[in-house]
Amino acid sequence: KITELPFKALILSIYLPGFLMAIGSGAVVPFLPLFARELGAEIGLTGFIVSLSGMGILLFDLPGGLLTTKIGSKKVMFVSGFALIGLSILTGLSTRLAWLGVMIFFRGITNSAWQVARLTFLRHAIPVHIRGRSLSLIGGVMRIGNFIGPIAGGYIVQYLGYQYIFFFQALLTLAGFIIFIVVTRDIHENVDVGNRAGLRGLGKVFIRQRKIFATAGSGMIALSLLRTARSIIIPLWGRSTGLSVSEIGLG
Repeated sequence: KITELPFKALILSIYLPGFLMAIGSGAVVPFLPLFARELGAEIGLTGFIVSLSGMGILLFDLPGGLLTTKIGSKKVMFVSGFALIGLSILTGLSTRLAWLGVMIFFRGITNSAWQVARLTFLRHAIPVHIRGRSLSLIGGVMRIGNFIGPIAGGYIVQYLGYQYIFFFQALLTLAGFIIFIVVTRDIHENVDVGNRAGLRGLGKVFIRQRKIFATAGSGMIALSLLRTARSIIIPLWGRSTGLSVSEIGLG
């Protein structure tokens, strides 16, 4: 359990760091395929390299949830936050496609751990009577950051180069993470040892809810494919029509 935080404390501990990290993420995502192309990837290979992030997220969502249950959300956020900073810098230093692919894969794993831990932290830190509004607000904050990020990223790439968008993300992530650590340093989390379902419990959930996973789950997979494809198709299409990177960011 985590001490419930007042709304003002949530602004500094969750919303402001989330906003900064969303700007950094938004600055990177549209230009990952263009960076892969810059390193010599063909169209098909570009799609595969960018998809490695989604693979990392898919593979680590369940383990990330189990890890958060075992050691606590704050510890997972602490480790994954620093890992994301390091991976952003290493991605910016990529000169080979293989290295870029590995970094993108581990970025997906790190993002998965961060997101799962953050939602767990929010679940305990937000008072019940404002939980719905608070969770919807974090979604809005993320979308505003993702709107600003590509615009900033486009101009950074145009005037400085692709590697600097990753350094920009690392800087914003560090700033947000420092704010989170300072605001929550006195908050102690007690891990609920008696509430660990484990892999066996997850398996029972899949079996019991198999119809929902097969129907609604399939629809969500299709929507996710469409949503993810735009971050690859639009930048490549914009580049093929002669748009500059700053114009692609504005798009």
